[in-house]
Formats: sequence, structure tokens, C-alpha cells
Amino acid sequence: MKSGALPFRKRIPAGFVAFAFALAFSAALARGGVSIRTYVGFGLYPYGATNTTDTTPGTGLLANNGSGRALMQLIFAGADNMIGDGSDIADMDNAANGYVAGDDVVWQSRILETGVDDVDGWGFTSTLPAPHTDLAWTTAGFVFVRVFQDETPHLGEAFLDSGLLALDAAYINPAMPPQNLTITGALDSRFAETTSVTRTVGPGQWDLMTVPLIADPTNAFGALAANVPAGTAVYFYDPGLSVFVGGSKSAKGWPAAQSNRLVLPGESFFLSAESTTGHELTIEGEVPPGPVTNQVYERWSALGYPFPDEVPWTDTSLASNLPVGSLVYFWDSGRGMLNTYRKGPPAKGGWGPASNRIVYPGDGFIVRQPPGSAPFLWIQERGE
Repeated sequence: MKSGALPFRKRIPAGFVAFAFALAFSAALARGGVSIRTYVGFGLYPYGATNTTDTTPGTGLLANNGSGRALMQLIFAGADNMIGDGSDIADMDNAANGYVAGDDVVWQSRILETGVDDVDGWGFTSTLPAPHTDLAWTTAGFVFVRVFQDETPHLGEAFLDSGLLALDAAYINPAMPPQNLTITGALDSRFAETTSVTRTVGPGQWDLMTVPLIADPTNAFGALAANVPAGTAVYFYDPGLSVFVGGSKSAKGWPAAQSNRLVLPGESFFLSAESTTGHELTIEGEVPPGPVTNQVYERWSALGYPFPDEVPWTDTSLASNLPVGSLVYFWDSGRGMLNTYRKGPPAKGGWGPASNRIVYPGDGFIVRQPPGSAPFLWIQERGE
């Protein structure tokens, strides 16, 4: 018996949970066959948990997913013996067959439930009922376990895949005694929620924008803005110089300094349209899968909401965490200028008129902390 790491084709977000599954295999019958009982071990933790060894009840997945229920599956990995290779990833559109893709087959599904399965805290083990039994099984291959964040998977939801467990020829030897195997090193993935953001800028106009997506194949600015016309200019904030520094696209393309610059969700920049034609810039990609972190500097920072959603400015954690006396600047495309708002004491209304300001998908903004402020990390969850 052996286990292997998952050969993921593309970048997998980190941080859902640390856990292990034990698979107990009963002795095979003389004519072959397999009987597999799944066990839950090491506890299960919600996506983004910072402490995955907390033994306190109430810290686990079932206590923190809203429903107290989560879908668990035992899956045969098929003839290619791979998961996460671009064809055998979880498939949101295949609910009828258990959300599997490629040649994977769901052998068994089970709903983990608070009060029934002891996976709320860490270190518990719960034997799940009714082993999967197939007395006619003689095919060598691999199996793995998958657990979703809740009972009904949906776009953007986290799920976990265990490592692959080999079912080789030695396993079907009828003389082989029952074995308990522990699979560790689980990774996390998510149903990729894809969308697009479009920014339209008139001739000679400016836009203060951000890229709230993980673009395919890259977030390099030259790829994101490959189709805007020559004469378009971009300006990125340089915190070391405390100024915006940029360049213009020529008939040959963007200068290397701008073309190769990565523009990650939460960073904003100015884009100035060509004087006679303007442009419509559409960026496609995946929604960032978890909390997004950006640096807020001592004084000036060019930022943007890192998800493709409409949100009130005061619903962002940045608006809450900036100290009293801070300023936020939003671009007014109709007037071609920045509108400025100051944060006052809560007793005097806090952000005042900015409380009614909606940040639209792709909107950037600039913030300035008052003198003597300390830099900090802005950690933004989606929807808060």
C-alpha cells in the first residue's frame, strides 16, 4: 500500500484545514473484492482557519459552516490514477454524479453531521457506518476521500481531497489481513468561480481601477491590457518614492517595466485612455478564493476592493481599520477628478458622506493615513 501527493495542474489556494483520514480495509474474499470503511480523524476545520490543532469544541468545520452538515465522499480515481490533473477535479456541473469529473467514480457519499460525527474539535475519531463493499472488484487503481465545506456544494466553496491510496495486486491477496491506513497531508481546492470585469473609458479620460480577479494565464499588466490602443498610459504607485510612475503603450506594445508588472487583487492604478478612441477593457479570471491581504503604508496607498462585487465602502475592513483622520479618494469619471472623504470620530459620524459610497467591481481608491500612523496589513474577506 502506498499513498501519493496530488498532481495539481494549477495553483491551489492554501489554508482550508489540516486533517487526516484513516481507511480501514477488510480482508478480501478469495475471489477478490473490496470492502472499505472510512474514518474521520484529526478533526476538520473551516476554510481559512489559522489554528488547525485547536482542541476546543466549537472550532471545527461542522460548528463553523452554518449548517452543521458537510458532504463526504469515497471516490475511485479511475484508470488514470490521478485527481486534480485538469480533468479529474471536482465538477460543479455534475451534481447528478457526485460532482466528479473525468473517469472518477463516487463509491460512497455520507453527510457528516454535528452531534453524530465527532469532527467538531480536534483529535476525535468517528467510524462512519456501512462500508463500501464490492465483492466483484478486481481492478487495481487508486481511491481518495473528498469533504466539502457544507452539505450542498456551490461556486466558490472549499473542499478537501486526501492523498491517493493505491489498491495494488498485493491488496487483493485473500491471505492479507485487514489493515488500517492513515492518509495525511490533505490539500484544499475550491470550485473556481469565474467572471469578468469591464472598464470603459472615454477618449482622453482617466480611470482609477483594480483587477479583482486571478486572470488566466497571468496578472501581468501587459497581458491584462494587451488590447488597449497605442497611446494608452498607465501609472502605478511607488511607495518608496511616494509618487505614481508609469509609461505609455506604443505601436510595439507596453514598455517592459509596465508589461511585466504583476497587478494583484487589491492594488489600484491609473489608466489614461488614448485621446481619440478611448477603450473598453475586459478582464476575465477566477474570483480570489479566500481572504486577500494588501499592505497599507504609513501615508499613501493605492488600493481597491479585491473581489468583483458591489460593496459599500464602510462595509470593507479597510474602512473600519483606518485610523480617525484618514482620507480616502475615489475617482469621479464624470468630473475627471478625485472626490475626498475624511474619517472622523464615530460620535461625529465616522466616514460621513463616504458611508453612502458604493465601490463597484474594478473600482480603485487611494487612502492616506494621518502623520505618525503605522503601516498595517489590510486583510479582506469577501462579503465583509
